[in-house]
Amino acid sequence: MKFWLFPNSIQEAIAAQDLGCEALFIDWETHGKETRQSGFDTSLRTLSMSDTLAMRNSTKVEMVVRINSYNAHSTPDDIAKAIDAGADRILLAFAQEIQEVEKFLSLLNGRLPAGIMIESESLLMSLEDVGRLPWSFGYIGLNDLMISRGGKHLWGALRDGTVKHIMQTLDEKTIGFGGLTRVDGGAPMPFRLLGAKQAELDCKFAVLRRSFHQDVELDNWGIELQKIRHFFNDLALQDLMFFEEANKEFEAICDILERS
Repeated sequence: MKFWLFPNSIQEAIAAQDLGCEALFIDWETHGKETRQSGFDTSLRTLSMSDTLAMRNSTKVEMVVRINSYNAHSTPDDIAKAIDAGADRILLAFAQEIQEVEKFLSLLNGRLPAGIMIESESLLMSLEDVGRLPWSFGYIGLNDLMISRGGKHLWGALRDGTVKHIMQTLDEKTIGFGGLTRVDGGAPMPFRLLGAKQAELDCKFAVLRRSFHQDVELDNWGIELQKIRHFFNDLALQDLMFFEEANKEFEAICDILERS
């Protein structure tokens, strides 16, 4: 399991690098996001190009820039700016149709590794065909996927097998999902239960979510990240019964959320 982090400052970017995070997740997505996620408990903070340049000039860790969803007028400029800002990889937000992914890949034209956010119900309808396109990594956006499917809670796509289907269909791609915080944290879904799901489904990377910044003082990041790595190392030693019990707890929490 690899770990990405949303940095809010140069200091956080440097700390993430020094502590061994595999990538900085730089969020430039703004188009439609506020309207789409209105009324839901999500963070809408994005970084500017100047913020990104400053982080690039201060670190050598891999930088993944998430750009806006495809738009014929703005996507070429978004790609050019991300490259100029020093992105190592570019991630397309909220693709809804395979044609949008195709056009994004054509514009990028192999200049950097390409990724897509898998977070719309409509894109899932053509998932096998999308998987045949030349992109290398993707992230399942559980928030937007919940919204696009009219779900009641964040974990529905994990419970009903949708995430498992995505992981199996795109098994030749590097796919991640889930936002992590403290090992002893996570509400309403505890870290340990989400982590068990990630291990069970062979999740390749996860994001230290924005609440990680709220839950953990910067001086303690190293301690918490070490705990997270130890947690996943220990999961590799667990037997089937462990995961069955974890899944029962996961299901029980989902039941409560669906009744609320």
